Amino acid sequence: MASDYLRPPGRKKGGDHTPPAQAGRSTMTEKGGGGIEGGGGGERWKAAIVNLSEMGTNVESLQKILVKKAVFADEETFAKASLTSEQARTIKIIWVGFALDSDSCIFLSVEVFKLHMEELRFQKEEISKKQSEIKVLEATVLTLSRNDTSAED
Repeated sequence: MASDYLRPPGRKKGGDHTPPAQAGRSTMTEKGGGGIEGGGGGERWKAAIVNLSEMGTNVESLQKILVKKAVFADEETFAKASLTSEQARTIKIIWVGFALDSDSCIFLSVEVFKLHMEELRFQKEEISKKQSEIKVLEATVLTLSRNDTSAED
């Protein structure tokens, strides 16, 4: 009888066992939206539960590692470590900038080298043309000088 006062209005003794927060709501299975008994969605729910349990295990492992590896320091030690860490980050940033500058310098040097090689090839071709012209002129001079000596005889 006292328990009747604790029951929400409209509920009878021995009625359905749906908690009051769920009263009037349909379940995912009733709507056809999954649930283990609902068919294809059940596999996704199982996989999600497995993923959550694996994530929980991973978090626990990380907590254990952090507790084992944690370093507790006083203010002075922490300040020195912070300064060292900041310096390390600054050095890394400078190093990356240096590497990028070096890469661009190397790239530009290669481009200049290619241009110089192209110029040298062009000059070699010009020299070859001039040498062949000289040979033709020498042959012409030789032929003309033979003709002159033959004409005098």
